[in-house]
Amino acid sequence: GVHTSTPVTLIGDLFSRFGWVGVCAGMFTIGLVLSYLDIHIGENMDALWKLIALFLYSRLVIFLFASSLLVALITVTRDLLIIYLVSRVLAWMGRRGSLKQ
Repeated sequence: GVHTSTPVTLIGDLFSRFGWVGVCAGMFTIGLVLSYLDIHIGENMDALWKLIALFLYSRLVIFLFASSLLVALITVTRDLLIIYLVSRVLAWMGRRGSLKQ
């Protein structure tokens, strides 16, 4: 026979681990984090960084609803760490370049 399956989504993973309380608390927490990121991106960045952040942000939002809780947290953490490290290197290069002039 043919065997098929679909991956566990974030909501399904929250429900299987914590029940309805976990679904409500988890989705509330994710909503708080995403709204904080949305406000931070909207107010504190220039146009180029907004475009880059919104591209990465939209990919992460879509990924949250297509994967399990563990995979989503690992991926989001990895991507945010990469973004942080790249921003620090670019800031360091910018300061170093401004000192030479």
